[in-house]
Amino acid sequence: MRRRPEIQSLVDAERQQQARAYGTARRRLTLISSFLGPLYLLAWLVTGFHQRLDETLAPHLSSPVLRAVVFFLVLGLGWWLLHLAVAIPTHRLARAYGLSTQNWEDWFTDQIKAGLIAAPIGALIVAAIYVFIGTGQPEWWLWAFFVVVVVQVVLTIVGPVLIAPIFFRFEPLENEELRERFLRLAQRAGVPAANVYRFDMSRRTRAANAAVIGMGATRRIVIADTLTETFSPDEAETVLAHELAHHVHRDIVWGFLLNSLVMFVSLWAVAQALAWAEGRGLIESASPQSLPLLLLVLLICLWAFSPLVNLWSRTREMLADMFAIDVTGRGDTYARALARLADQNLAELWPPHWYVWLYGTHPPLGERIALALERAENRIASPRPDK
Repeated sequence: MRRRPEIQSLVDAERQQQARAYGTARRRLTLISSFLGPLYLLAWLVTGFHQRLDETLAPHLSSPVLRAVVFFLVLGLGWWLLHLAVAIPTHRLARAYGLSTQNWEDWFTDQIKAGLIAAPIGALIVAAIYVFIGTGQPEWWLWAFFVVVVVQVVLTIVGPVLIAPIFFRFEPLENEELRERFLRLAQRAGVPAANVYRFDMSRRTRAANAAVIGMGATRRIVIADTLTETFSPDEAETVLAHELAHHVHRDIVWGFLLNSLVMFVSLWAVAQALAWAEGRGLIESASPQSLPLLLLVLLICLWAFSPLVNLWSRTREMLADMFAIDVTGRGDTYARALARLADQNLAELWPPHWYVWLYGTHPPLGERIALALERAENRIASPRPDK
């Protein structure tokens, strides 16, 4: 890349050396995590524990739906403990590199909170699935798909007001000048926002971020305190402009539709797999014993589709970058902001291509900085907004 030396000059060489070492270690843990889930579910099937657990529950719970819910909670507890086996070294790594500011007690509390939130949501979906399977209709998966879609919509709407405050403290941005500046930017971008909130990201990490979350009445601009305290107002504005672009481009809606399509195909594949297994006398679809196979096929399908979904996401992120540069007219400022994010978040400028292809939801920061510099140089951005 012809701009590589120019990009390197914007970042701290020592921080980027740390970012490469940190990224290498994180990739190992990510790969381990990717294989642990399928292996865990496969172990349930190979050892026959799925049959023994259901046989243990049957004398106490005659309803297959209730047994499926209890089965899911037991299975989920093991999954949560398995998650901790990777999450603990991941958090230890973040602490070792000075990225995490959270002590072990608070970190573990967050893990418990996340588990307690996921458990009832997952149990509700599992109950609905086994109600539909119990009807004996081959299109049960279609009804299950509608339930998943409804749950996703509800979580998107209520997440900012019910779930996010469980983990972060949100307060109206006290800096009136900065608040008005952000609201003017949102207005120019055509994104109505009720207010601008500052949240205490610094209690967990030194990384910085901003977002526009929620839908309709729950939509709001949220700015991490790590962003407002370490970035200049111009830099923070360009970062926020990127987030606003996702609403302007309706990426939330398009992303929801894409993920729904993936879920539609995945649940269809699950139904085919259960029908195949039942036809060979391996398992009864309506029995909770089928849950590990159901989740295994679903997980494999979602993993198989992830490169395509990530490719779409990287494309939309690049479009959001271009929008941020155009609406603010500050390509050079945005390049500096991205470079600061790379250093502060210990993010590599150019991670390995295979990792970007498999796991990258954003283009490499080096490519994004190069784009910002190029657009600034070509002077194709919009005029600078009034301050």
